[in-house]
Amino acid sequence: MIGHTPYLLRRPWGYSAWAFHKGLREAYLFWRVHHHLAVPAAYRGDDANHPLLLRRWLSERRRNVTRLITGQINALEALDMRWC
Repeated sequence: MIGHTPYLLRRPWGYSAWAFHKGLREAYLFWRVHHHLAVPAAYRGDDANHPLLLRRWLSERRRNVTRLITGQINALEALDMRWC
């Protein structure tokens, strides 16, 4: 079992937790298909109502890593997140 799965199974509380959960879900779906997180600039998530620009979301997490809690960092690292 991949280490980020328990994080995805927990119910997020609050807006920022829901937003992170949505981004992590999209990153996980992309990773399952491509086995990396080098997302093309034009890639949008598969949520038809509110598509997520995954590359932008990931770059914002990289830039603001101090705003992430340990569980969020661990979940992203389980997807082989590159922090540089």
